[in-house]
Amino acid sequence: MAALLSLDGTEGVRDTYAREGMARFLTTASGENNTVDGKGAIHFGAKTAAEAEGSQYFGIMVSLPKPTDLSRHRLAFHARTNHPGTTPAFYVRAYNQGDNKPAWSFN
Repeated sequence: MAALLSLDGTEGVRDTYAREGMARFLTTASGENNTVDGKGAIHFGAKTAAEAEGSQYFGIMVSLPKPTDLSRHRLAFHARTNHPGTTPAFYVRAYNQGDNKPAWSFN
């Protein structure tokens, strides 16, 4: 099956959920120990201030190059965290262009 987007770099990817006091990064990871296939991958994360209360979110937005019917494609990715004790949730959501509610959501 052909890939819609390889995500082997940060081109076309941007971070979301801007919050004060949150140190964030969005880079490209590469190498055998940092990716599943040894090719490039997206590496992103954030660290909130120690005094932050409640849930803190960090996200990335990946825009597809053209409108795509996801019911005719498979979405496959590998996700991991170095801090499972402080990463209680992981969400993947698909939005139609211009909509603010997800058309598809997985958590």
